[in-house]
Amino acid sequence: MLLNFLKMELYRLIKMKSTYVMAIIMTVVTLMYTIFLLSFSFDSLMFLLGGSDSSATYEYTVEDGEVNYDVFTGPEITEEDKEEAKANSVFGIGQAYYNDVAETYALNIQGLTGLLLIAILAGLFFGNDYSSHVNKNYTIINGCRWVGFTAKLLALMIYIMAFHILTWIICFISHLFFADSADPGFDKASFVYFMLTYMVTVTIVTMIGFVTTLFKSKAAGVTFGVLVSIGTLSMPIRIADFIIRMKYGWQDFSLNWFIPSRILANLSLNSGGKVVIIALVCAIIYFISAFEGSLMLIRRRDIAT
Repeated sequence: MLLNFLKMELYRLIKMKSTYVMAIIMTVVTLMYTIFLLSFSFDSLMFLLGGSDSSATYEYTVEDGEVNYDVFTGPEITEEDKEEAKANSVFGIGQAYYNDVAETYALNIQGLTGLLLIAILAGLFFGNDYSSHVNKNYTIINGCRWVGFTAKLLALMIYIMAFHILTWIICFISHLFFADSADPGFDKASFVYFMLTYMVTVTIVTMIGFVTTLFKSKAAGVTFGVLVSIGTLSMPIRIADFIIRMKYGWQDFSLNWFIPSRILANLSLNSGGKVVIIALVCAIIYFISAFEGSLMLIRRRDIAT
C-alpha cells in the first residue's frame, strides 16, 4: 500500500508547476553564484578602484624640531597600473578558483538558497492535501492517513537527493569552464558532508511537514519553511550564546550546533568530528520527533473521523 501511495505522490510532485519552477530557479541561481565564486576577483576590483594598497603614508614638514603631519596620501596609481589590473581581469580568478568541486559545492549548500527553495516546495506539497481536501479521501483506506504523509515525505526525500546531485553537477560544469581544474574532490570528508547535509535537509522538510499537519495549512508550512531557511533565529541565538558565555564561561559553545538550518550553514568539509557527531545526532532526534509528532496528530484525526 505504501509503495502505491509513493508512486501516486511522486506523480503529483512531478505534475506540480512549483517543482519545475524551483528547479529552474535553483539551477540559475547556483550557476550564477558558482561562476561568481570561481571568476570574480575582489582584489583586482579594489586595485582598479585604488583601494587595495595599504602602503599609504603621511606627508609631513619639520618645524622647530617638531614633525607636523599635513596630508594623508597613498602611492599614485598610474594608467599602466590600471592596465596591468585589467590584464589580470576582475573576471578571471575568484576566491574559489583553485577549489575542487566538492569545496565549491559546500559553499553553495552553506548559502542556504537551495534550502529555501526546497522549504517552499515542501510547504506547498504537504499543504496541498488541506487546500484541495485530498486528505479526506484517505479515510477510504480504513483511516490510514499516515500512509499519505509518509509517502509524501519519501517523495520529497527523492526530490531532495536529486536537488543535491543537480547542485553538484552545476558546480562541476562551472569548474570545467571557469576554474583552475575540475577535480571532483571525492574523498571521505566530501562523502560525509554530502550525506550529512542531505540528512539535515530532510530533517528540516520533516519539521515543515509537522507544522503543516499541526495547523492543517499550506500557508503555515511555507511560512515556517521560509523563516527557518533565512536564519530568522540567528540574532536570538547570538544573544543566547553571549549570555551563556558570560554566565558559564563556555567560550567554544554555540547553540548554532543544535539548530538544523544553522547546522547546514556552518558545516564544512573541514568540520571536526565533534561538530559532525552533534549534527548527526541532532538531525536524527529532530527527524524522529517531527515524524512521530506528525503521525500522532494524524492518528488522532483518524480516530475522530
